[in-house]
Amino acid sequence: MCIPIESVSPSSQSLSIEDNLDSDVVIEQLFRVLSPIERFVIVSRYGIGGCKKHLLRDIGAVIGVSGERVRQIQSVAEKKLRREAAYHAQ
Repeated sequence: MCIPIESVSPSSQSLSIEDNLDSDVVIEQLFRVLSPIERFVIVSRYGIGGCKKHLLRDIGAVIGVSGERVRQIQSVAEKKLRREAAYHAQ
């Protein structure tokens, strides 16, 4: 359905090679706090790394849960990412 998060790289044309490397490191650090399912949900929902954006029910069908459960997983993952981003911003 989507590419693994390890393959995700920023797609901004204005960033230098050094900025891309720094961004890759930050993305890896942020996504480390997520479980594989949470990572899959976030990547699939937001179309990260060239992945097409998917509906909750479509993601749920792939991982065997309801769309509502995917929404709950997404919510927990977003809270984890916000908390981790705040930590790295300090």
